[in-house]
Amino acid sequence: MLHRKLYTIVLLSALLVLKQGFFSVNAEQTVSFCDPTKDRNFEHIIACYHLKVNDITNQQIANLKLFHKAINPRRQEEDSGLPTLNATQQKDLLKPVTHYDNRAGNKQSIIEECTRAISTIKNIHPQCLLTLSIKQFYDSEQEVQEFIRKPVNRTQAAMYNSYWAQHKTDLLDMLQANVMMYNQMFMSYPIHSSILQMQDQAKLIVDELDKTVDIIKHIPNKFDNASTTECI
Repeated sequence: MLHRKLYTIVLLSALLVLKQGFFSVNAEQTVSFCDPTKDRNFEHIIACYHLKVNDITNQQIANLKLFHKAINPRRQEEDSGLPTLNATQQKDLLKPVTHYDNRAGNKQSIIEECTRAISTIKNIHPQCLLTLSIKQFYDSEQEVQEFIRKPVNRTQAAMYNSYWAQHKTDLLDMLQANVMMYNQMFMSYPIHSSILQMQDQAKLIVDELDKTVDIIKHIPNKFDNASTTECI
């Protein structure tokens, strides 16, 4: 029964991850739901892991969109308040970071590379999404181990241990799929952004053509005896 319940939690959480960027949960709601001061069970920890990875992914996608709006040479009026990024800042926001190792001494500096804002925008490279998601996985794994070490029914503790050992690989596979999805978006979004710019330019051309048509339609297009060779 417990296995079935845990399987349902993971299945729903997997759907959550696969809808990263489309599924939106208020970050404050996640913080409230995942408040570490509250009593939490095993399923709660797993659910919070997925909610937090969802927030990380949504934030990464938001930064990606903001970056391309900021570097758009033809900003819309509603984008006038966006930051201006010079070439060095753009390069820094696209820079890959060192592979994250939870046992490494420099792991905090790697996290800071991904969370440090440059003109309100954070590093948009897929490696940062992977880094922040992996860190969240290790943090959640530590919570799981702490929960299992609490004095509980031995049968339940053994079942939780077995479940975590069996399914944490699946969680990492889902995490990898999520990063791959973002990587595709990271590579294709510049093309998408360019198409949107072309669309805006096409709208401007159509508007100007409409104005020209409005002028032309008031010019007479019929001239009586215009082709005669005789004086009238």
